[in-house]
Amino acid sequence: MTRIPGEQDDGAFHHAETVDAYPRLSNADLDRIDRQRHQRRRHHALRAAAIPAGAVILLTAAGLIGWRVTAYDSAHQPAITHTPPAHTIVPAARHHPAAPAETASPSPPAAAAPAVIYNCESQPLTEPAGYTLACADGNGGLSSLTWTSWTASEATGSGQYYSNTCNPDCAQGTFTYTPVTVTLSDPLATTNGGEYFTLMTVSGEGTWQLGPDGPGM
Repeated sequence: MTRIPGEQDDGAFHHAETVDAYPRLSNADLDRIDRQRHQRRRHHALRAAAIPAGAVILLTAAGLIGWRVTAYDSAHQPAITHTPPAHTIVPAARHHPAAPAETASPSPPAAAAPAVIYNCESQPLTEPAGYTLACADGNGGLSSLTWTSWTASEATGSGQYYSNTCNPDCAQGTFTYTPVTVTLSDPLATTNGGEYFTLMTVSGEGTWQLGPDGPGM
């Protein structure tokens, strides 16, 4: 309120209407104030938006750190194995290797079976120590035989040739012994697949024909 000069102060006040109580602002000032207000609003808006974005960044960083820690712990954590109870028997897996393929190896050629000679009883003999040449009365034959070879094709040996002098007769005669060599030859196949010698040569005494029934002159 403004007191009007010249008037008595009767204790009453008169209002002076002052239109320009405050100074007028120019258009430039108004524009500057507008820009400041706009900048303040924009600043407040950016701060308000920056707070959630920062929170998201912090949460994301925390999640990455937690994932790295978990991965590290998983990689360095020793594996926990479950041991079965003592009374449980767990059979170990068995690996059965494949059996090697069987290859047929050539069989060695079978050695030829030696030939035999038949005695007076039609029994086959191989390398006999004695052999009767006189099947009828036994008055001639071979004894103390040793064989130096006996194969499927030939046999050779040595021994004693004995014979009865039959003087004055065979019952009262005496036996004489002569060292000889013996050769067996000319093998012939038998009915059972074997072979037997068909000739016996006694040095100085002669040759005997041999057959399945024994010797014959």
